[in-house]
This record gives sequence, C-alpha cells and structure tokens, in this order.
Amino acid sequence: MPITLNYKASNIARAERETGKNFFEAISSLSKQPSMDNLLFLVSAGGGTEEDFDKLFKDGVEKVMMTIFEGINEAGFLGQKIDLKEMQAAMSSELDKAKEASQNTGDTAKE
Repeated sequence: MPITLNYKASNIARAERETGKNFFEAISSLSKQPSMDNLLFLVSAGGGTEEDFDKLFKDGVEKVMMTIFEGINEAGFLGQKIDLKEMQAAMSSELDKAKEASQNTGDTAKE
C-alpha cells in the first residue's frame, strides 16, 4: 500500500512543536542539501510515522522526496503546483551524478 502524506495545518504544527523545526525551512533545505533529519521531519509533518519513513527509504531517497513533494502538491497551500515530472528528472540526474562521482573516487554513497 503506497504511503500518502497529508499536509494540513494541524499535522505541520504538531511536527513543528515536537521537533522545534520550521516547516518552510525544511522544505527549502531540499533544494540545497537535504538531511535525513529534515526528510524525517517532513514525513512527520505530513502525518507519516518513522515506520513510513523507513518503508519509503527502501526505495531510495528519490522516493522519499517525491512522496513529500506529491503530498505538498496535493495540499495546495504553497500556491503554484510543482512540476513533479520535471523535479523527478532533475533529482534523478543529480543522483546519477553523485553515484558517478562516488564510483570515480571510490567513495561510497550512504543512505
């Protein structure tokens, strides 16, 4: 069963209260350098659990981020809809570059 996040004001406020994080700052971090902590917070702000977070990560970081953006898109409170296909293509490209760089340097990517 797919995990669907429900970004509504009460879920977001609860997650902010529990963690001391700011929802909008966490969203903006996704375009820079997303952290595991911010990704977990955003799943929680959408009504998800740590178990949901772990299930999403079984399919990789791209799956987590796309689920977050799909939920935010559905909520509609950010105004303009996000072009999810374009975003997924950009994320895939960036992940491919990171994998290639890791193979070239011998470093391993950690998820």
